[in-house]
Formats: sequence, structure tokens, C-alpha cells
Amino acid sequence: MIVVDGAVDLPPEAAGAADAEVRSVSGDVYVDGLPFHGTPQQFWSKVRHGCPVATTAPTVSRLLQAFEASLPVVAVHVSGALSQTVSRAREAAQRLAGPAVVVDSGSLSVGAGLVATEARRLLAGPATFAAAAAAVPGVTERLHTFAVVADSAWLVRSGRAGIVPRHASMRRPMVLAVRGRALLLDQPRDRHRAVAQLAERARHHAAGVGARWALGHGDLADVEAQAAALAASLGGPPEFLVAMNPAVGAHLGPDALVLAVLDGA
Repeated sequence: MIVVDGAVDLPPEAAGAADAEVRSVSGDVYVDGLPFHGTPQQFWSKVRHGCPVATTAPTVSRLLQAFEASLPVVAVHVSGALSQTVSRAREAAQRLAGPAVVVDSGSLSVGAGLVATEARRLLAGPATFAAAAAAVPGVTERLHTFAVVADSAWLVRSGRAGIVPRHASMRRPMVLAVRGRALLLDQPRDRHRAVAQLAERARHHAAGVGARWALGHGDLADVEAQAAALAASLGGPPEFLVAMNPAVGAHLGPDALVLAVLDGA
């Protein structure tokens, strides 16, 4: 069984309740001061209407319940440098009698989602659980995650102001690399140039045999066109394309993009 947290964006078929091999444990999301339990589409509609949002990481008790119901389990979580989830998951795993492996993806959104899908493939293979689970942390070394934040004010409002260097301009989009922590790479003049940089930085990672990529977006109106342009640049279509969940969207804001590439094995 694979357990993920709410900041991990998965392919639609894996995120659905019908998938018995993947379990998602979410923290709390508040929109306009009230608990939110709707769809990503409903979330983004409220965000675009100016509703303030806030999030919390899953509690140890929620994670423990998921682990106990899913043993043996590989838990793939958003970067421990960006969230408390990994440390809470490790605390939960220490309380278990059965096997549970906690993996810090070093990423978020579709980056962590690619790690989770690769973990699922490994567990479905011929290797024993112990051998397959031991191989999952190595997957993170093949992962490269980049993001475009269209409006850096969202990082400030959501409590992630530490990602924004003091010298950064609040008037330009941000191109970030996410490898554990988020690193500001550049601030092009406009979003078009920022997305072009995103593709350029990801291109050589996607060139190898067996490489896969995925795209998460903040309710982009032109997402299909953006995905098609990226597919032409990266040599093939994404493994999956999803609207980012509220746990990530609350911080990156509308019109953000997260592009993750998993090098070929």
C-alpha cells in the first residue's frame, strides 16, 4: 500500500477512491475561515473570488490510522523542509508493530506524485516488499521539480515568505527549483518567459530513455495549450496533468505551474 499526504498530486485514476493501492491522508484546509471539503475546482473558484486560505499538515493520529489500516506501507510525503508531514509520519511509523517505510520526496505536488507512482510500480513488481520499499528512497535522486509562481504575494500571504529572497521583485513571476527546499532561479519579465524557462530547465532531464514528466497547475485557463507546448519541448506527453490540490495551491496561488521530471532508471 502507498500512503501519501494531501500535498501530493497524483494521476486522476490513482487519486480516486476506487484505487485500493493508494491512500491519501490530508491535513485541514480552511477557506474564508471555514473548513473546506470540496473539489480542487471549487477551491480554485473560491480563491479567484478572493477568499483567504490556510492549511495544516496531517496529524500524527491521522497518519497512524492510515498506516495501521494499510500495513505493510510505503509512505511518500511532501518535502520535510517545506512541511511537518514527514516528521509526523516518522513519529507515526515508530508506533507501529508492522513494516512502514517513510520517504521524503524532497518535492511537492506532481513531483511527489511521480515518486508515489514509481513506488507503486516497484511494489507491484516481483521483488519482496522489503526490497521494493528499500528502492523507493533512491527514486527521489532521479527527480527534478521546477515551478512557476505567477504572483509571489501568495507565498507571503500563506506563510511561505521565507521562500522569497529579500532581493526578489514582487512584481515579476518566480521560477523555482524544488529539491528539498525551494530555490529561486530567476524572475523573467512575464509569465510567458517564465514558462519557457521552465521547459528549458526541464528539457535535458526528460531526454533520457524512460524519463517521465507530470504537470500540476493552479487552475490555468490555457493549461491544455501549455501542456501541448511543453510536450513538444520535452519529447512526449505528460504522464499525468492535474489541477493542484488545495494543500499546494494555497501557497503557490492561481496560474502557478509545477513541472516534475523523473529521469529514466
